[in-house]
Amino acid sequence: MDSIHIVTTKTMATASPYKELLLLALRSSVSESAIAWMETAQNKLHQSQNLENDFLTLSAMARRKLGKQTLAPNSEAIETAGGQLALTHWRCGDTGRVILLLELCELRPTETEKWAALLFHHGDEAERISVLHALPLLPQPETLKQIALEAGRTNSLKLFSAIAQNNPYPCTYYNDHEFNPVVIKSLFNGLNIDPIMGLTERANPALSKMCEEYADERLAANRSLPYDIWLAIAPYASTEGKNKILKYLGDQEQKHRLFAIIALGRNLSSHPEYRKILKQTQQRETDDQVLSALQKYIT
Repeated sequence: MDSIHIVTTKTMATASPYKELLLLALRSSVSESAIAWMETAQNKLHQSQNLENDFLTLSAMARRKLGKQTLAPNSEAIETAGGQLALTHWRCGDTGRVILLLELCELRPTETEKWAALLFHHGDEAERISVLHALPLLPQPETLKQIALEAGRTNSLKLFSAIAQNNPYPCTYYNDHEFNPVVIKSLFNGLNIDPIMGLTERANPALSKMCEEYADERLAANRSLPYDIWLAIAPYASTEGKNKILKYLGDQEQKHRLFAIIALGRNLSSHPEYRKILKQTQQRETDDQVLSALQKYIT
């Protein structure tokens, strides 16, 4: 696993260590000329007489100057208040935009909300996605919740996915009434919920109930169930919900078996009786990937 740099939001009022980590990842992912542009862009912000205009102009240029490719696979994850933020799905141009945003927050440390809102409301879809990726890294991230919630209400699956998947912001700053709709909307839109960070930790009875009801509706309509729905049901499953999970441990579809096992395995501390069930499942399972998951939880 990549090494993790632990940083806290308290250090970000003057200089952002997050910015340096992103610059390091960018340097290993783009050409020297691209890095030269990035450094020039940062300097322009420091010399700017019109920060709003120059920031938006440089942000619009970033993807063309830095590229659409993703960061290098060895880019280090960043530790945030809500957990590790992986960078391997970030694009180089979008990373540059986040660096510029962090630069602005250093220049004007009391105006974080202003700069994030400016790019989110005036940028194109890619720029808005950059803001959503940046939320956990910005100073006073708890003040930026309205941007995150707005993204959660959008009809754009790309925008919604940027806040819902692989983003520690919701699990850190949302209450249950805000977090649960992220899971439900993901299910309704055919998005995987496994990439929702903190799903097990933020589990609550209302979420399990809503997901059980969604599963019942799908089954009543003779429609298939999302493979990973069990991850949200298992923590506070009703008796009927548990029976469904147990049934799908023997489903012919490998992914259902896999996620049913993961769902039970993640909840062994609160449901130690699941260990016996998993051991019994191991005796009849033949798929290597499923057996590997089982081994993780029963040893």
